[in-house]
Amino acid sequence: IVYMLRASALFASGVYLTYHFVGNPLMVQGCSMKPTLDDGDVVWKKQLREIKGNINRGDIVCFYSPIDSKKVLITKRITAMPSDRVNWQGGTVYIPPGHVWVRGDNPKESTDSNLYGPIPMNLIQGKITHKCFPRPSKIQ
Repeated sequence: IVYMLRASALFASGVYLTYHFVGNPLMVQGCSMKPTLDDGDVVWKKQLREIKGNINRGDIVCFYSPIDSKKVLITKRITAMPSDRVNWQGGTVYIPPGHVWVRGDNPKESTDSNLYGPIPMNLIQGKITHKCFPRPSKIQ
């Protein structure tokens, strides 16, 4: 029994450490990221600690809503970085330091920076690196 308790404790510790320090699976909800990600796809989210600020234009990230941080994580693609300029609502927006511009790959179905403007980078929780299910692949 002691052996089984130790093995269970080690397994639980490994799961906890992986989930909180390396990454974890997420299920995509909605079709705003089609054709890259479909509703129901399972993806791997690399934790923010693991990416250590290595976020670039073109990366798919998950973040808390700038409008309602109690919502589930939102998944979008970064299309502009700090100091970039973006055409928005008939004008040009300068992306301030510490912010990014995000958009869904399916603009007709996406709630993104076109609605709420640049998002603070501190809302980003991780980077989507792989699709795990149903067709495993590396995210480009």
